[in-house]
Amino acid sequence: MTTEAHARYNEEVQRYEQIQQLLDTIQAGYFDLPDKAKENVLFISDLYALMSVMTAVERVERAFPQAIDAETEAEYRDVYDEHTILFHNNKAKYSFQNTEEVDYSLQREMIDNGEIDRVHQYKADNVNGLGVVKAAFSLAMIGFTEKMCIDTHVASYFGIDERDAEVDTVAEYERLCGSLRSKDPFLAHETSPYLFQWVVFDTDRDDGVTEHSRWFKTISEFVDINV
Repeated sequence: MTTEAHARYNEEVQRYEQIQQLLDTIQAGYFDLPDKAKENVLFISDLYALMSVMTAVERVERAFPQAIDAETEAEYRDVYDEHTILFHNNKAKYSFQNTEEVDYSLQREMIDNGEIDRVHQYKADNVNGLGVVKAAFSLAMIGFTEKMCIDTHVASYFGIDERDAEVDTVAEYERLCGSLRSKDPFLAHETSPYLFQWVVFDTDRDDGVTEHSRWFKTISEFVDINV
C-alpha cells in the first residue's frame, strides 16, 4: 500500500534524487577541505540548525546570510529579531556562546575518524540550543544522510509527541528513527534516513519540495556544487 509520503516521493522523485546527489557531493567535498574550512562548515551547519528550532524554514533562509556574518551576541540578536526567528534572545546568546565554547577541532577529528554517532552525541551535549534532534539535522545538512531530524512535521505526520524524540543518547534516538522508518518500509527502502525525513516533512507541510536554497548557496562557497 502506497503511503501519502511515498506517493509524494514518486511525484517528485527526480527532484528528491537531485537533493540526495547534492548532499552526497557536499559530504565528499567536505572531506577534501582544509581543517579550518571543515571547522567553519561544522559551525555554520550548527548555526543553521539552531536557527531552525521552532522556526519556519522560510524565515531561517532569509536570516541565514546575515547570521553567518554576525560576530557578537548583539549582532545575532538584531538579525534574528529582524527576521522573526523565534526565541531570538536565547538563540543569539547560544549562537555567540557556540563560537566561544564549542570545540570544532574535536568535531572535525571525530568526523575524520568516521565517528559520526560520537560527533552527533557531542553536538547534542555541547552545542548550545541543539539537542539530539537538531544535532542530527546539522550533520545531515553537510551530507551525513544516515541521520534524520524528527522535527515538528515528522512528529505530526507519524502522530507522535515531538518531545518523545528529545532523548538523552544517540543510540535511543537512532532506535526511534528506525521505528519511524519501519512504518513506511517502501519509502525507507528507496531513501536515506535524511531523504526519508525530507519527504515526510514536505508531505506534512504540503507546500511543495523544500529547497533550503540559501543553505546550499552558502555551502557552495566551500565545496563545488551546482545550485
